[in-house]
Amino acid sequence: MGLIDKIREKEATSKVASPNQTQEEDLLLNKEELKYLLTLIKKSQFKGSEVELIYNLSWKLQKAFLYLSKD
Repeated sequence: MGLIDKIREKEATSKVASPNQTQEEDLLLNKEELKYLLTLIKKSQFKGSEVELIYNLSWKLQKAFLYLSKD
């Protein structure tokens, strides 16, 4: 294996591991992940200024969870 082959192999490896090339399906949450996040929110304490943001976020997570639970 020559030097150029090693460089190309290293570039190919770095492209595969690059976080910038995340596929869309990796960004979707499954039912178990949604349930975990909702449970984590339930067990947490928040400041008064964060309540509205947490409420809206948990509402969206719950809607997604209920949608996946239909199946």
